[in-house]
Amino acid sequence: MKIGFDFWNVITQSPEYIREMANCFINRGHEVYIISAVGDRSLEKYKCTIEGYKDVINTFDIPNSGIHIVYFEKDDDIPMLKLNKCKELSIEMFFDDRPSTVKLLHENGIISFLIQKPIKK
Repeated sequence: MKIGFDFWNVITQSPEYIREMANCFINRGHEVYIISAVGDRSLEKYKCTIEGYKDVINTFDIPNSGIHIVYFEKDDDIPMLKLNKCKELSIEMFFDDRPSTVKLLHENGIISFLIQKPIKK
């Protein structure tokens, strides 16, 4: 099976749990991919390029079979960009914090789980 995790608000919210899940999947012979949508705000925040953003993701030390970044200009484009990448990689299960992404993946036959965004205190 091929499993995908979003980065922002999924891995960043609970890296220790996602790391454990990824290890379990990989130890059972599954592939784990990180698929993250990035726009200019994030690139400016981390002062990096798209390739440099992969380095940021790697600092979370999540075992994976590959990191894939999709670039967006408008937030509304994110679900379709992630769907296309999931199809390209034959992802069968995906974890994301964006309801519109989870809905679109589900409608296209990908088991998808909504990870609630963190509560801001």
